[in-house]
Amino acid sequence: MKKIVFINQDSGYLMIDIVNAHVAKGYDCVLMTGRLVERHTPLNPLVKIIKIKKYNRIGFVQRFVSWTLAFIHSLFILKVKYRDYEVFAVSNPPFTTHLGLYISNKIRILIYDIYPDAISELGLANESSVLIRLWKWLNRKAYSKADKLYTLTEGMKMVLSSYVESSKINVVPIWSDNEFLKPITKNQNKFAIEHNFQDKFVVLYSGNIGLNNQLEFLLHVAEILKYNDEIVFLIIGNGEKRTILEKQKQKSNLNNIHFMDWQKPEDLPFSLSTGDISIVSLDARASKLAIPSKLYNYLSVGSSLLCIAPEDSELSLIVNKYKVGACFESNQVDEIARYILFMHQNPNDLMSLKSSALKASKDFSNLNVNKFFE
Repeated sequence: MKKIVFINQDSGYLMIDIVNAHVAKGYDCVLMTGRLVERHTPLNPLVKIIKIKKYNRIGFVQRFVSWTLAFIHSLFILKVKYRDYEVFAVSNPPFTTHLGLYISNKIRILIYDIYPDAISELGLANESSVLIRLWKWLNRKAYSKADKLYTLTEGMKMVLSSYVESSKINVVPIWSDNEFLKPITKNQNKFAIEHNFQDKFVVLYSGNIGLNNQLEFLLHVAEILKYNDEIVFLIIGNGEKRTILEKQKQKSNLNNIHFMDWQKPEDLPFSLSTGDISIVSLDARASKLAIPSKLYNYLSVGSSLLCIAPEDSELSLIVNKYKVGACFESNQVDEIARYILFMHQNPNDLMSLKSSALKASKDFSNLNVNKFFE
């Protein structure tokens, strides 16, 4: 029997689909993870789970420490128990992509976020620093030793080709769970009804509210549109910046903005379907280094998109290709407000975008998992 160890510090539906697909192909599978979040599809009970350090997203120092501890723990376990297993390493923690330098196992690497490029682009470390230069050198060494490399978009492949020949990099678009996440009309949506959103036009942001998330613009847009009682802004999630935004809301007396904590995984179809327009924000400095997975979840529930991203970003390319919304810079608050108001006043245009979103979701189904076996 083929044997494989998966390493992903924070495992959700994507990891579950990948692991389950390998079980179906006859692999003996082990999953090392700090957290496993099951939604509609559970992890196959044949999979052995080994816990490693949980991902700590509170701040960069905490993240770095949790990444380091998870990497060390994973390496130790591989050395002691799984020397004869294939390794499938996900870039969470980022150091896991360097495991091939310290083990003799056959290794495949899936890169969701490109490090250290993301760190230097976001200004968290100088590109000429010893840390960044060492990290990049290790990338080149580790990626050349990998049997296969996977990433999410052609733009990310282009960035990664600075480390290894592009012929070694395989693009596997990620996906959502189209069986779990489906459109639910507001008059049948328990979340919308419970929170009195069934008769509102909802602009939704659902996700991490970290220091690098560009969400201040939403408060400025809410200020412009606060005269319209039918338009509300709903921000679901937690993170370092939430307290800052809530204080700003109180200071500006914005009653059209609502903050809520993370929803239970089983309630996601209801909370995500509440949004008429859903926000996807991508820092301009990292526009080719990552793509938010929430994008695909919004497509599955048939929500139109309002994206904060540069014109040449992967996010903008998808939005324009599938005609599912519009993209703006974060300082275009007047234009964003006008766009939201237009969509509120023109339901046929909104329905066209929502229909396109549902159609687009078919290209991002879990059938993409088969690309890992090509």
